[in-house]
Amino acid sequence: MWGAAGAAAGAVLAVACISAFVWASRKIEAMEAFAKRFDAESAEILGAAVIGPPSLIAPGLRQSSSDIETNMRAAEAVFADFETIVMKPLAVGATYKCNLKELDRVREEIRLEYDGDGSLVKDLCRGLVVCDSVASLQAACEALGELAKQGVVKICQIKNRLRDPPEGSGPTASGYRDLNVNKVTHVWS
Repeated sequence: MWGAAGAAAGAVLAVACISAFVWASRKIEAMEAFAKRFDAESAEILGAAVIGPPSLIAPGLRQSSSDIETNMRAAEAVFADFETIVMKPLAVGATYKCNLKELDRVREEIRLEYDGDGSLVKDLCRGLVVCDSVASLQAACEALGELAKQGVVKICQIKNRLRDPPEGSGPTASGYRDLNVNKVTHVWS
């Protein structure tokens, strides 16, 4: 029914499918090899060190309002203090960056992840501390603990991928590790 042209098209399609499968298999193998290497090097660097607080999940965590404009204005109002009072002290021997989440990303997140509920967006004021050594990472963790002890911040949720379960979340599938404080409530005013 299809003749020679159909047979040729089928052969081209089969070769394309096999090529795509081989390509994907090689990519997966490369990612698995990278993850193993990353895990081995992480274990070598971290050793038996227990870094950062254990993971802490707060399932009911939410903003006081579901109105995103209200929440964005509140985040904008505290951003300068967030940088000065929270982020700078955490960057002991490290670098930091902080910003406000972009409104377009907030709307997308509400639509895709939170079923239209704006009160579930947790990271409007965002900060990142980049540590280039275990010592600077431990210093940042200690500084965060000190800010909490002083009542400057209230830590509500932590995802610690530096610790393995049950104390932490463990690395991602690709071997990536970090310490993610998902929510630090503004309490310094």
